[in-house]
Amino acid sequence: MRSTSWTFKAVLLAVSAVSAAVLSSCGGLDKAEDFEIEVYDTAGAINGPTTTLEEVLSQGKPVALNFWGGKCPPCVEEMPRLEYAAEQYAGKAIVVGVDLGPFTGLGSHDDARALLEELEITSLPTGYTDDGSVIESYNVTGLPYTVFIRPDGAITETWYGSISWTQLERRIDSLIDSQSADSADQG
Repeated sequence: MRSTSWTFKAVLLAVSAVSAAVLSSCGGLDKAEDFEIEVYDTAGAINGPTTTLEEVLSQGKPVALNFWGGKCPPCVEEMPRLEYAAEQYAGKAIVVGVDLGPFTGLGSHDDARALLEELEITSLPTGYTDDGSVIESYNVTGLPYTVFIRPDGAITETWYGSISWTQLERRIDSLIDSQSADSADQG
């Protein structure tokens, strides 16, 4: 039994490592599609019980949009990094988490709320959507999945699987740098 458990863990880690290294576009989607977000926590850049991705983008900051589930082990593992990123980039970029667990079989809304409480997630704005078309629109084939979006809604990159701090930081910094370059070009 022990070797089976270790074999399963080794396979899970290998699959996570491979999926984390896979970058792609959002199934041909070049611009972020709007959807409604029901808010779990109004931390940071999200106000009110409901918002939309368009409202988040209207703040004029780059967005790291992370799709996750409350019962998704790689999501649980990466959540503290997203919390840290939300704190570190406050005022410069927006990191937001959207729970898709109910659509993927990776947890209910109650599971998501319990995870947020257990991990003491207080700076990362989080919520869920009732719009199942988000999975197809964003080509979500697994969780976690992060989409990097410029303030104009252009998707610059996506990341399948758990993202390391170094990779997350590099991509958010790149979004901020491109926004600064665009501002300088317009000025």
